[in-house]
Amino acid sequence: MSKDNKLKTIVTPKGTAMYPCLRTTETYMGTDTGKYSVQIKLSEEDTKELMDTLEKEWEAASTSPDFKDKKFKRGTVPNLSYREDKDGDIIFKAKTNATFKSKTGEVFTKTIPIFDSHGKPIKGDIGHGSIIKLAVSLAPYAVSATNYGIAMYLNGVQVITMKHRGEYGADASSLGFGVEEGYSVEDEEAEDAVPFDTEEDENESESDF
Repeated sequence: MSKDNKLKTIVTPKGTAMYPCLRTTETYMGTDTGKYSVQIKLSEEDTKELMDTLEKEWEAASTSPDFKDKKFKRGTVPNLSYREDKDGDIIFKAKTNATFKSKTGEVFTKTIPIFDSHGKPIKGDIGHGSIIKLAVSLAPYAVSATNYGIAMYLNGVQVITMKHRGEYGADASSLGFGVEEGYSVEDEEAEDAVPFDTEEDENESESDF
């Protein structure tokens, strides 16, 4: 794509975050890719709409003057930044380099902006299963006769429902645990809620301020 052409930018519908790497770079088969990335699974309707958008973007790019000298191997298809998983669901992936070099050769590290549902910045990371939206730029590319398509460059993330790392939404029954006699969180919370009612305790509490 020529430098004069601006990339199309979009915000995806909300969907489920999968394997987000937004504060540390992703690794693939034990190798650091040097990229921030996140995958997202949308509803069936939103999936079709985003697939159509990517396909139209590729169709426009592949017939543009920027691609007039590009040759694509017969039998290959463009990579449009989505894949089908083992369950038949379509998963989209957005990514961006963690560092970039200025015209003067200086190297800078990127920080992916992450916002909450009200647009307030989030400093921390998000976990698998969070409900999110992605701000992305659609970038046509053609590296070789078999490696071409539309990349979704990640510009930012909005978190609608947060799942912290290590939070997977499983409950006890889904893991095969039943009810047993013993420790109870509810009992502990009830004990913690009992107020101190002695005069000595009240005086000690007031002296702390």
